[in-house]
Amino acid sequence: MRTVLAVVFVFTLVVQNDQLHRNRVSVSEIKQNSRGSPLFASGRVTFQDDLSPNATTSQFGTDLWVKNVSAKEILAFKIDFDLVSPYHAGGRIDYEQDYFFTPAALKPGSSIRLRQKPTTHEISPYRPGAPIKPSVEFHVVFVQFSDATSFGEISKVDSLKAERMSILDEMNSLLRACKTGQVPTVGENLATAFQDASAEPEKSVLTIELLRELQNTLKKRGLSSLERDITNRLKDADAHGRALGE
Repeated sequence: MRTVLAVVFVFTLVVQNDQLHRNRVSVSEIKQNSRGSPLFASGRVTFQDDLSPNATTSQFGTDLWVKNVSAKEILAFKIDFDLVSPYHAGGRIDYEQDYFFTPAALKPGSSIRLRQKPTTHEISPYRPGAPIKPSVEFHVVFVQFSDATSFGEISKVDSLKAERMSILDEMNSLLRACKTGQVPTVGENLATAFQDASAEPEKSVLTIELLRELQNTLKKRGLSSLERDITNRLKDADAHGRALGE
């Protein structure tokens, strides 16, 4: 069943000095487009269209919540939001979350906040016609539960498993380097891993963010803290892996 939260607020500001016409719309109408989904989205998306005689610049900002409405703990998920502004600027927000390397999971009834500051989204070299009703549609790509069951695209879950194995190999390698006590060596290994991951299109933001967190730990807290951090993440991964039967 499709669920709709219907509230739309519209106001217009005209700036006389530079002949800029600014249209801002805040939308909390979110179409839930994944039938039987274990996740429910709510919140607000704000569109801003700046129109001048020669160009249109569109921006959006989000303050969204995603809630686990199932009876199971969620270990990982991938979702997206399709956005259409009043002046036809379209876009998609993709979001991934994986608790595999943490002691946590998204428990039943719990929510996670997805917040984004206003970001320039599209620049058009023309001034469009009459505005349309803006829209926000929420779609669940996949969910992996802590008991190894899943929802959505199973192939995406398989890809996530392969990426976790790659991360495990990388962290075990870093842990061995930590035990040598050579900070430059560990730093170089981390930098290389981060650069390699950033250069590979198939690597998700999850891998890149995890490596960035490890780099920050080494930089701000030192080698011993990094070793503890990696050790704890490996223990958490082992516990989740055993629960998943992996």
